[in-house]
Amino acid sequence: ARVSGDYALQNFLDSLGLQPDVRFHSANLPENRLFFAHRYVEAAGTMVSRALAFGSNAREHFDIYFFSNHSPETFSQEMVFRDSQGKVAEFWSPLDARRYRLQSSENEDGNLQLRLSLAPDESGFVVLRHPNAMPLASLYHSDNHSDIVIAINDDWQVDFLLAKDTLSLMMPKLCDWTLLDDERLKYHSGRAIYHRFFNVAKIAENRRVFLRLSGLHAAASLRINGQEVGFIWCSPWEIDVTDYLKEGQNALEIQVVNQLCNRMIGDLYLPENERTTFATTPIVKPGDQLLPAGITDAVELIIR
Repeated sequence: ARVSGDYALQNFLDSLGLQPDVRFHSANLPENRLFFAHRYVEAAGTMVSRALAFGSNAREHFDIYFFSNHSPETFSQEMVFRDSQGKVAEFWSPLDARRYRLQSSENEDGNLQLRLSLAPDESGFVVLRHPNAMPLASLYHSDNHSDIVIAINDDWQVDFLLAKDTLSLMMPKLCDWTLLDDERLKYHSGRAIYHRFFNVAKIAENRRVFLRLSGLHAAASLRINGQEVGFIWCSPWEIDVTDYLKEGQNALEIQVVNQLCNRMIGDLYLPENERTTFATTPIVKPGDQLLPAGITDAVELIIR
């Protein structure tokens, strides 16, 4: 526990000659804090550690750090890792299992120093290991400073899949479904498919392209040029689309789903024989606030 002052614990550890596993600055509030856990893994032993140490000898080990940005703000900061001399650093994504190399340097003690960037509520693993432990990752993790951002926010065709039919709407600008005048769309719960064409130039071989959905209020699946790409459902609200793009015009389809409560709230204003939802135990009541729905902010291509 802290003795007194903001840095009393750190001062006490310094007096004992004990250094933290990793140095960084973070707020210490429940809603604004960077959490981390550190595990030291020997190459020999469990099935997991053997998989991590593919191609290494039995004396190899790994330092595995799990970071979680429990904050509404982006975290981007230089970090120094203890006892990391002679190692390389990688970022392992828990969403798609991709491995990314992290650019790092050595401080005066020979320990690794690197910048870690995490989107609001994003988490991931930083793995420190010797270069010969396994093949180096071929992808590089961006620090967000070199990203090229291309917005494709305008002129969407949105097909709302209603209970009995489909209603198509042209959206000059992305907006919250609950702000639409048509009450069938305002209270819609279910699926809506966003359609649009966009153009891309030739992508350099050392660059990757991600599609980011800002203000997505539930979950979405993507198709590009008729191919299934995957799902977006949590921070950082983006997915790698590099392998699905072609130079020139591309067809994008985003299928968005939301929760059931908006339709249930809307049904309370209708006669019972016109309602499409039913619950034995009341879940919502008249006057309840609608939840934001759809893509309410931006669709962006991120080149990094």
